[in-house]
Amino acid sequence: MLPIFVAGGESSLSFEGQYRVVDQGSSLSLQRQDGQQAGQPTLKGSVSVRTQAVLPLDGGERAVMQLTLMEDGTLVALVPDSLAGMSRDTLSAYALSALKAATGFKVTQVRSVVLRFTAAK
Repeated sequence: MLPIFVAGGESSLSFEGQYRVVDQGSSLSLQRQDGQQAGQPTLKGSVSVRTQAVLPLDGGERAVMQLTLMEDGTLVALVPDSLAGMSRDTLSAYALSALKAATGFKVTQVRSVVLRFTAAK
């Protein structure tokens, strides 16, 4: 199970749900599961890897999510506010796919996902 959280403010995290990751090699999806909230990730500690995910938008525009995989298996995605309308599981699936493609990490190495929305620069 993969818990998804959304970061708000300095340190508060809101639990979005538990998901089962279905990795079919070239594609990846998340399926919502019943379940209690897992322990919240601490967002502290060493960074294992950093990469980014580029998502297509309407009108040929693109948005870039900055991804950081922490040593404890927490994947932190800095998500532009322009993507706030996308579902949390879709954003998480994009982040996991990009991490896998760019680094070779297995999605099973990710213990939780934290989405942090940021103002466009």
